[in-house]
Amino acid sequence: MKKRVGQVTKALTKDLEGYKQQSQDDFLRTLLQYTQRQIGFEKAKLEELLSVGASLGADHIQGDTEEEHQRPTETDIDPLVGASTLITPSRHSLR
Repeated sequence: MKKRVGQVTKALTKDLEGYKQQSQDDFLRTLLQYTQRQIGFEKAKLEELLSVGASLGADHIQGDTEEEHQRPTETDIDPLVGASTLITPSRHSLR
């Protein structure tokens, strides 16, 4: 009986080590895939922002004045309507 318990313990220990290694490998593989996807999403976002920046730059070159690209001042805000509504709306707004 003692010999049989020793064999079962040895087999379970070996299986447990294999399970630990497989779990670590699965976790690292999943983490790598997640990281690669996140990098892909960030690259796509960067490309989109760069294209928006390029189109804004092209609009500026085509005759937009500097005044259209300046931040609104307190005098541009209608106090009767609210601080979030501008009297002179900008042609370019980022959402």
